[in-house]
Amino acid sequence: MLTGHLERFAEMLDKDTVYPDSIASDDVCPGCWTWKLPEYEYCFNCDEIVKYFGSLQTKQRPVTLYRRPSLLRDLLKKYKPGVDGHREMYALLLTAMLAKHLERNLSDMIERFGEWDSVCTVPSSWRQEEHPLVRLVDNAFAAASLPYRVDALLRRGPGDIGHRIMSRDAFLAESGSRRSPTRVLLIDDVYTTGATLHSAAAALRSAGLDVAGSLVIGRRVNPDFSRESEQFWSRRVAEATKY
Repeated sequence: MLTGHLERFAEMLDKDTVYPDSIASDDVCPGCWTWKLPEYEYCFNCDEIVKYFGSLQTKQRPVTLYRRPSLLRDLLKKYKPGVDGHREMYALLLTAMLAKHLERNLSDMIERFGEWDSVCTVPSSWRQEEHPLVRLVDNAFAAASLPYRVDALLRRGPGDIGHRIMSRDAFLAESGSRRSPTRVLLIDDVYTTGATLHSAAAALRSAGLDVAGSLVIGRRVNPDFSRESEQFWSRRVAEATKY
């Protein structure tokens, strides 16, 4: 059923969405899979994260690269209840997309990250209740017949978090997990600058957990930012795998 939902929207999604499978290029940032200048190790945002934390706090693997405006951008924004334009169908589509990625790329993820024994989602920066991503991820793992469910390992902390605003206490490790994990796969829905994801990974690491790696459903790319970003996007679209 989930796959059927996705296939009906596949043509529209493919128009402005890239499903990346490699970072083997000197103009692709190894930290976040977006564009960078060939003479630098990382893109500007990843370089800022390194300056703040001393290193990248997690390896990252995006399910998709997307631009705005696009259908995927709408799905990622409006799958959450309480948001203007919310539609339950959007959550089903994202669930199907994530499940299909897990089925196709699990061995690649394990090769890149190593094994993990727990899955954790990044908490909302503003919601008091459980983030709707938790249910989405649980459903995706179930649809892919994988034996993982989200562990509540993080909660929102007092620190500020935002666009290019990182914090060592924006998130805090949660005690009382139903298990005692050692290696965690961290999952978020959207990655723009990386400030939120790396702040969450830093909190897990501060609690003594090993962050195996991170999976994000959508990594935003802005092709209009520069000539280099436009070239990067055009090439990735030309090379893209269709869903």
